Amino acid sequence: MATANKKKKIFMNRWLTLYLVLLLIVVVAGWFVTGYLGDKARQEILDYNESEISLHASHLKGEFEKTVRAARLLSGSPSILPALVSGKEQDIENANSVLDRYNFSMNSSVSYIMNSNGKTVASSNRNDFDSFVGKSYQFRPYFMQAIKGASGRYFALGATSLKRGFYASYPVRKSKGEVIGVAVIKQDLDADESHLAKYPYCFVVDPNGIIFLSGVNEMKFKSLWPVSRETQLALLKSKQFGDKEFTAVLPHEVENGMEIEFEGRDYLVSRKVLNPEGWSIVLMTTTDRIILYKLTGIVIIVLICSLIVVLLIINYNTTRSAEKIRENEQKFRAIFEQAYQLVGMMTIDGILLSANKAALMFSGVREEDVIGKLFWKAPWWSHSRDLQEKLRLAVKKASEGEFVRFDATHPEPDGGIRHVDFSLRPVLDDAGKVIFLVPEGRDITERKRAEEALIESENKYRNILENIEDGYYEVDTAGNFTFFNYSTCRMLGYSADELMDKNNREYVDDENAKKIFKVYNEVYRTGIPIKAFDWELIRKDGSKCFVETGVSLITDSNNVKKGFSGIARDVTERKKSEAELDNSFKRLRVALGGTIQALAVAVETRDPYTAGHQKRVADLSRAIATEMGLDFNRTDGIRMAGVIHDLGKMAIPAEILSKPSRLSEIEYKLIKTHSRAGYDILKDIEFPWPIAQIVLQHHERLNGSGYPAGLKGEEILMEARIIAVADVVEAIASYRPYRPALGTEIALGEISQNKGIFYDPAAVDACLRLFREKGYKF
Repeated sequence: MATANKKKKIFMNRWLTLYLVLLLIVVVAGWFVTGYLGDKARQEILDYNESEISLHASHLKGEFEKTVRAARLLSGSPSILPALVSGKEQDIENANSVLDRYNFSMNSSVSYIMNSNGKTVASSNRNDFDSFVGKSYQFRPYFMQAIKGASGRYFALGATSLKRGFYASYPVRKSKGEVIGVAVIKQDLDADESHLAKYPYCFVVDPNGIIFLSGVNEMKFKSLWPVSRETQLALLKSKQFGDKEFTAVLPHEVENGMEIEFEGRDYLVSRKVLNPEGWSIVLMTTTDRIILYKLTGIVIIVLICSLIVVLLIINYNTTRSAEKIRENEQKFRAIFEQAYQLVGMMTIDGILLSANKAALMFSGVREEDVIGKLFWKAPWWSHSRDLQEKLRLAVKKASEGEFVRFDATHPEPDGGIRHVDFSLRPVLDDAGKVIFLVPEGRDITERKRAEEALIESENKYRNILENIEDGYYEVDTAGNFTFFNYSTCRMLGYSADELMDKNNREYVDDENAKKIFKVYNEVYRTGIPIKAFDWELIRKDGSKCFVETGVSLITDSNNVKKGFSGIARDVTERKKSEAELDNSFKRLRVALGGTIQALAVAVETRDPYTAGHQKRVADLSRAIATEMGLDFNRTDGIRMAGVIHDLGKMAIPAEILSKPSRLSEIEYKLIKTHSRAGYDILKDIEFPWPIAQIVLQHHERLNGSGYPAGLKGEEILMEARIIAVADVVEAIASYRPYRPALGTEIALGEISQNKGIFYDPAAVDACLRLFREKGYKF
């Protein structure tokens, strides 16, 4: 026995040694394979980069060379030299025509010529808002290169257009070879940048590493590697790349084939020089392919190693399977027993096989009282024969494969009743046959109580709404009725069935529909309720009524807008009363106007020489008030007061009023009492306006020199100040018994000279505008 065990152990050791050697061989082979795949991936990336860079370099070089050739041809055009030599308008126009043709044929950004001082003489963009004409670009290197007799090549951000471009310049020479100007063609490069966008990081950079074109927008005008402070200042001074400093992206200059780390990832760099000035294309490609190839090798090795150890895994799993089954059974039992829900298991005949602790404790029953017995006869259901019968039928349905669910009641240990959401689920085997049933219950007592409380609250709320006099309604966001009380039906003359789901805009005309939509849209947009507004409704019988309603927004718990609610009150009778009152007011106003006109006629009967004076003052006063922007009601009051402002002259003897010579002092004092006399006549009459006060104050002056009370400034009613200006203008401009008419200009001169002293400035300015700008005449 000992010998057999020893041989078995030796065999096992040899087998294990062989297994370890085999694993070692696989791992070593995998190391070399992985390295080979990584090198292969690296070379593929470099080859791809070289191909793509060469393609872009060839394209850009071709574009640049074409632009350089065009600039050389442009400089020798016969129309270019005369424009620089003579500067005459026709020569410049000829040069502009040539520049337009070149610009169109080259599809370039702009073509232009500069004199020896760098000032642009002619340009294809001369009519644009950012025209180069008259601007100097003497500071640009392409100008300095060409003015010295050499061809200029320059990449820069446009100083005016702020577009990136390639500038090709060529000297313009006289017949003796003297350079007198420079011809330039700018080719925008923004469109070429779109070809770079498909690459993660592809840049066109200047010799200092400044990124001029980039497949990534936010990388433009940064420096790919650090730039010295001196170089930075020189570039900023030249404005070649704008006026912002250059932020370095990488810690050092890159070379072709270099591996770098950027933003937490590894990249393989390819770089190709574009031109003799040192501009180059840089393409940074992630090393993901290298990692992928290496991972492929690793995966292959892992798979091989997995095949080697599969037998050991199978053996290990076989040993552990029985233990796992025991562990899973224990876990299932623990979950079953600790579940908060009421859970059990029964046969398809309804015999209960097991029940968890929650189910037993829920009603205080013992395990021996329910296990092995028919489920519907268990003590859980003994309180209701109808429920027992319902459970028996549920077991029958579930045994046939149907999922059954309903609400049930459950007795408590203390004698109370709880509500349960009960379900009976069939469990099927692989052939679809029901093999046992799982009863499950969830305590929903609190939910049931909350539902009952909610129903009670809703009924109370509905009773309140149904018993209020005003109409209450709710509509969705489209305006369709979703809820309303009886008063709403009564107001519209429809039954509840007729009104439900109808659109509330069906009961108004087009004009009111627009008004309703505007109100509802405002409430929807702002969320702010509108307390009250009126609209006209059309009842079922075709009659119309007026309602006053408020509107509020309805939202759910997530603040989602669901519709609108409102309370509507029938105000038809009120509207009728308001209309009758308005008609009465209009009739009263007409009667009042007639009375005032009668008083005015009485005054003019006493003083025939000033006949029409009050009417002209009233008309001018109303025109001044309107020009000053006063509202209609106030303006109408001013006109009324103007018509009878001299009513007090009825108390003055007629011989004084019509006296053809200058009045004596006593007579003048007597005349001055007319404003007080007019006030005394009118003071007890209830006008809608302060007519009596206006008549009393129309001879007051801003500086206090007027009569009868010597009022000043704001102490005088604005209405009286307006009539005072109109009264003075009309009196001076018109005929009087003691003098001929002096004319409008003298009258306007009087109020202009004493504006702000005697007369209100605003009233004077309005009066002057009427006569001098708007052609007002008496």
